[in-house]
Amino acid sequence: QTSKSRLHCAFMNNFLAFETERQSVSPDETGRGL
Repeated sequence: QTSKSRLHCAFMNNFLAFETERQSVSPDETGRGL
């Protein structure tokens, strides 16, 4: 159970980091990405 929680925490950290990087991209880049 502990390892599962730890894995979830790592996944959320990676997800938040990805969201932050995605939002830091210029609107033009975001439009092309979609």
